[in-house]
Amino acid sequence: MKKQISMWLAVGLTLVLLGAGPRANNAAAPDKDTLAGEDHAPKAAKAPRSAATDKLMAEIQDALSNQKYAEAVPKITRALSLKGEAAAGLDRYQLLMERGNCQLQLKTPGPAAESYALAEKEAADVAMARGAHGLSLLARKSTGGGYQSKIKEKGKPAEVLAINDDNSRKAAFAAMYADEQPALKARLETATKSASLPQVIEASRWYWDLASLEWAATDSDEQSKPLAGLLAGRVGELLAPALEKGLAQLDEISAATREQVNINVNNNNGNQNYQVSAGGLNPNQQREVMMIINDCKQLAPKLQELSRNLNGDSEILEKTKKDLETLYGFAQRLAGVDDRARRRGR
Repeated sequence: MKKQISMWLAVGLTLVLLGAGPRANNAAAPDKDTLAGEDHAPKAAKAPRSAATDKLMAEIQDALSNQKYAEAVPKITRALSLKGEAAAGLDRYQLLMERGNCQLQLKTPGPAAESYALAEKEAADVAMARGAHGLSLLARKSTGGGYQSKIKEKGKPAEVLAINDDNSRKAAFAAMYADEQPALKARLETATKSASLPQVIEASRWYWDLASLEWAATDSDEQSKPLAGLLAGRVGELLAPALEKGLAQLDEISAATREQVNINVNNNNGNQNYQVSAGGLNPNQQREVMMIINDCKQLAPKLQELSRNLNGDSEILEKTKKDLETLYGFAQRLAGVDDRARRRGR
């Protein structure tokens, strides 16, 4: 069994370096067949929104239309706190974006940044998430007066660009992109050559910053996009060998469960020799399979984050996710076979 443990150790160490944390060796087998854990049960129809909620939304719209931003913020916060039927049909992304916009108008960029960050989590697609993220970055770097560019003409103070107006906000984004792009690009280029998975994952977050700022400033990510491909390729290079070793490890365990073993039985007909299947997993094999399952479950969300941060258009990253899903499915099947074998043995 030493050979089996050492083969999987490469994957285990990789995942520990990723920050997966301690493994639970005695964890129960997951009850989902895939890492995504899709639930294909039919969804219940949404209940109609209550009259009280409709009234609150009308009040919010009225406050926004009349530019009563101080009144709108607590009303929006109240709407966001609604639960169950009272919250039916509410667009949390839009509400959070509106709250952030109001907070910018009130020259409170700190709270606005928090609203935009929460909106990013509610986004239905990459474009919506990127828009919210860019605004969150800009708000965090601004003061009540606006964004102060780091680039200034000799002998003149740095220009402060208002961020509570659409036209000047575009200029503020352009200034912030010019300020941040050189350092972010240099860090990303270093990360594309890194042998450390944690650094590559961290770099994907820098890329998300850079791409969001570029898009907000120029309506394009043409300059930053090549770096996404390089980062995704590096993830594939670092993870592919470990995933291949994991599959080889499971192949060995699977073959061992199909081996025929000889047993000698003393009965009324004298000593007789039988060949039977080895059956389920032994304790060491059980532990190895469960470690693989748990590691896959912890790595999956990290790959999802990478995919989101890199705009999800990398064939290499998609292949890595599919390879992880294959490894997870194989381990799940072995765990299921072992469970059935143990039930038969009771």
